[in-house]
Amino acid sequence: MEQQKKLTINRGRCAAATIGDMLDYFDFLLIAFVLAFIVKDWHLTYGQSAAILLSSGVSAPLGSLIWGWVADKIGRRKVIIATILNFSIATGLMALTPDNGWIFLVVCRFLVGFGVTGLYTVDIAVVQEFVPASRRGWIPE
Repeated sequence: MEQQKKLTINRGRCAAATIGDMLDYFDFLLIAFVLAFIVKDWHLTYGQSAAILLSSGVSAPLGSLIWGWVADKIGRRKVIIATILNFSIATGLMALTPDNGWIFLVVCRFLVGFGVTGLYTVDIAVVQEFVPASRRGWIPE
């Protein structure tokens, strides 16, 4: 495997998954733009706005630690599927946020941060296993 210079199909899929991880982090930034539109209509305080913005960041380290530990126990493939479901369902639920439902939004954002960083933690290990040593620094992480 160390002698191979070309990316195989599986290695290409790993690289695509990592690029997908980068796009998931776009969600972390997107909430700031959404918040600019809802803060006035919902009459949010600075504290409520901060809770919405901070909730995914607070859960990020927890997601990395817990999902990484679970991946060691039950396997990376199962955890990758679970983390994708984790943040996908939470992201979809945000579309159902009721008016003035800032607490609902905080809970969903917490789950998104938990799942995204869990996926990223597990995905890095998978990608580094399949990328040739000569390309490890060039594949996005």
